[in-house]
Amino acid sequence: MKIQPFSSHYPKQPAPLPRHVQTGMYFIRANNQKLKQATQGGFPQNLPEWKMNHHHPVYITRSLGNSIFSVCPCSTKNWQNLPERRFIEQNTCTSTGNIFVARTHLGEEHSFPVTDMNDIAELSGPAGTPKIAFWGLVAPEDVI
Repeated sequence: MKIQPFSSHYPKQPAPLPRHVQTGMYFIRANNQKLKQATQGGFPQNLPEWKMNHHHPVYITRSLGNSIFSVCPCSTKNWQNLPERRFIEQNTCTSTGNIFVARTHLGEEHSFPVTDMNDIAELSGPAGTPKIAFWGLVAPEDVI
């Protein structure tokens, strides 16, 4: 029997949000409207209005000190085709056993700060839309 990898949009096991933020955490289902606000209009770009209640993943890139972390939106598209854009390769496995089904590019130029898990939870969309979910930790060596 062939095992199908899980899509980054549907976690193998919905994991509750962790208690604390740390570098390397990857979350799915951050609402596009909330991302647009958090990135001051930088991400996502050129989306039709009907896609604003859709979602993108986010990744905690680094600590900024004093319990503040930098988070960036992610996409399977390398918009602007930047060769230096970092990414997580297809078939990478997270700490929770979820597998990336496509190369996922980090939008680090659109990073914004978070201080705690409440900031992450605030990226969920309005009622009736999928809530943000913890996808797992990505090992530093898996971010290329």
